[in-house]
Amino acid sequence: MENTDTNSYKTFKILFIILSIIVATFTLTGYIATSDRGGTLSLFSFESFYVYIITIAVSLYMVITNKNANFMIILSLLTYVWTYYLMQQLIEYLSEVNIIIEPFFYIYLSSAVFLIISLFFNDKKQDNKKPLTNFQNENTEMTNSLNKNNFMFASFVLGLKEIPLNTEVLLVNNVLDNSLDLIYFVDNNNRTIKFPTNIIKQISYKSDIRMQNISKKFESNEMKSMLLSAVTFGGTPLLQFAGAHVFNSFFDAVSNNYDKVDFNVYYEITIETLIDGQEIEYVLNTDSNPEEFIKQVSNGVIK
Repeated sequence: MENTDTNSYKTFKILFIILSIIVATFTLTGYIATSDRGGTLSLFSFESFYVYIITIAVSLYMVITNKNANFMIILSLLTYVWTYYLMQQLIEYLSEVNIIIEPFFYIYLSSAVFLIISLFFNDKKQDNKKPLTNFQNENTEMTNSLNKNNFMFASFVLGLKEIPLNTEVLLVNNVLDNSLDLIYFVDNNNRTIKFPTNIIKQISYKSDIRMQNISKKFESNEMKSMLLSAVTFGGTPLLQFAGAHVFNSFFDAVSNNYDKVDFNVYYEITIETLIDGQEIEYVLNTDSNPEEFIKQVSNGVIK
């Protein structure tokens, strides 16, 4: 009887998480905001949405594998607050432009209701399967590695000869190792270059924010999915392969509007290091605002 109850809790929890994903995915078929100058804005313009994708995917994986996913679900809920905050910032920044919030934005926010409901479906026997201290240690490690401000996608521009121009990389603020990790793929293998925080003199960025009517080109999500999987599932090849497949399928499913216009944001990140007494500068480009990421890295550098 207890096993039946456990399966029922698990089934309902998975159901409500999937309903949230479906509603959020539906909003990608339109725009969440438009302007009187012809500009349009989709959820893909917000880095908070990519964090939602990661946290909700990890939540679903944890529920399926009979782990307590409430912490990750709460992180997913926080991305809605983040998205709302970024929208308000955009409206204030572009005060000279009349920005109209479309119904799709509110539909996206409403998908959070399903996640809130899912929090109430829990396996009551879960506490007896594993000591509380072990669970807390796992939760802490997961928090450190998946903090929304501790990773960022970018394109490599300058600094290392072995990395080709415009190679997609994942920057990770590795709190446990006190390093800034640069992850990229070469010959189907992920490679990591670690920059200890004690050799980083400064990390900064400059931005060029503009609104133009530029048609989107088709972009493959395979590399982005592989990089996310490498961080999420660590050094386990089988889990990395499975994770990359899940992330890639989801990205491809929601990336179906390539001929629409969007707000265009560009940032250039500069990392200044001191290696063997020699100053070396690395330059990367990103479409996401790196302010919080750089703040987190800088905190480690200062201390």
